[in-house]
Amino acid sequence: MLIFFSINTRVGLSNYLKEEVTLDEIINSSKLVDNLDVICCGELVDNSSELLMTSKLESLITKVSSDYDIVIIDTPASLAASDSVLISEYCKLRLVVGYFSKTSTKEIMTLKKIFLKNDIDITGFIINGIDEKSSVNCEFSHYTK
Repeated sequence: MLIFFSINTRVGLSNYLKEEVTLDEIINSSKLVDNLDVICCGELVDNSSELLMTSKLESLITKVSSDYDIVIIDTPASLAASDSVLISEYCKLRLVVGYFSKTSTKEIMTLKKIFLKNDIDITGFIINGIDEKSSVNCEFSHYTK
C-alpha cells in the first residue's frame, strides 16, 4: 500500500495489460490528497516489455490523457529495464531523475545514447537527493535552503 496516498498497490498496470481487470479497477483515488488518482504497477511480471508493447498501453495513455489535466508516469530506472524507453514513446515531456553524487556522468551519457538511438528526446534532468552538507561548494547549494 502506498501509505502516503492511502492507496492499494496490489492490482495495477500489469494486471490491466494482461486483461485481468478493467481500467476502472486500477484507478485508485487517494483518500489523503484531493484530485489525485494513481495507477500502480500491479503484480510484478517477467515479461513487462512484452506487455508494454501492446496497443492496450497506448489506449490507456490516450484515455487517461483525455480524462486528466496532468498525467505523470514514473518508470523503473532506465538503465535497469527497457520499460522507460517503451513508455516514453507516449510521453510529451520526458524528465530523467538522477541522484546527486551517486548518478555518474557515464550513466547519464549511456542513458542519453539509448534515448537518442530510439529517437526519443529528453526534455530535462532532475537532480534528487541534494543535501546541504555535500553541496556547500557546488552551484546547486542554494536549492537545499
